[in-house]
Amino acid sequence: QTWEFAVVSTIGETPNVIGVSDNTGRLLYSSANPEKLLLTDLTQLPWIGKAMEPKKSSMRLVSNNEPTLVATRIFGDKPPPGMSFLYTRSSDGTSLFLRLVDVDDVVRYMKMTEGALLSIVAPDGNARGDVPLDLLARVTAPTENIREIEIDTKTYQVLAKAIVDPDDQRVGLVVMASRVDGVLSLFPHARLVFAVAMIAAILVAIGMFMRARSLRA
Repeated sequence: QTWEFAVVSTIGETPNVIGVSDNTGRLLYSSANPEKLLLTDLTQLPWIGKAMEPKKSSMRLVSNNEPTLVATRIFGDKPPPGMSFLYTRSSDGTSLFLRLVDVDDVVRYMKMTEGALLSIVAPDGNARGDVPLDLLARVTAPTENIREIEIDTKTYQVLAKAIVDPDDQRVGLVVMASRVDGVLSLFPHARLVFAVAMIAAILVAIGMFMRARSLRA
């Protein structure tokens, strides 16, 4: 019953995937394959050693089809497309709890402003959301202020903020953009109005993400 609650306690339509390993990194349980004792080796994931330190919590963005992750079979025999937030929490050195949350669900949860574009971007450049890829290619780091970027005669206002793990290390970006070239001539000071709206929207988005992150436990 505890596992069932953890699986369905999500922020969208996609069930969480829950995993438990022993202190050697062997996967003992996966909610995606609950009838099998998999005993696959999680230590093949290059970052799992640090996550297994006693009483350690971690978070990272992973591609569901990343070969070493697929090899663990935590997603079962057929990983879903897309990306996940992978949260881990270790005990006193005897076990590791893992929780995978669908990134597309997080994007939908965060996206509160109609007409705004929003994407979550992993450190390797993989992204989920609806910000155009050629625009994301121009935004590779957090921005203190809104940038105005023109691509193929289209003008966007863009703001990017870091997604950080429990150790305040950057694990990705949330990027929000709004196309403004089509309406700038409609009223005076349109750029300023859009900039203020953008800042307000991304603050709401970050608040939504922090709420989503708090559901990891």
